[in-house]
Amino acid sequence: MSDAEIKRATAATFDSRRGDPEVPSAKAFRAVVESLNHQHGETTALDLLYALVSLSDARDRKRMPQVFRNATWFGAGFKRKRIAVETLARIL
Repeated sequence: MSDAEIKRATAATFDSRRGDPEVPSAKAFRAVVESLNHQHGETTALDLLYALVSLSDARDRKRMPQVFRNATWFGAGFKRKRIAVETLARIL
């Protein structure tokens, strides 16, 4: 996955900056890149999907610890995960 593809997927999954679909928020992009840096070798679409889902789950865990499971699989977390999968499918 190229840097541009990582930025595009992060911007689509989380809020993009200033409405530009190619530019993710700096905080979300840093978190995804940090997660990807723990991978060995070349970044694959599956690695990127894992990083996006992990960030989504971490955000939901902080915001709603009492309903974490429901939020991640049925609420806004589900929507973000679906967007991430659809974006990566378009990239591939």
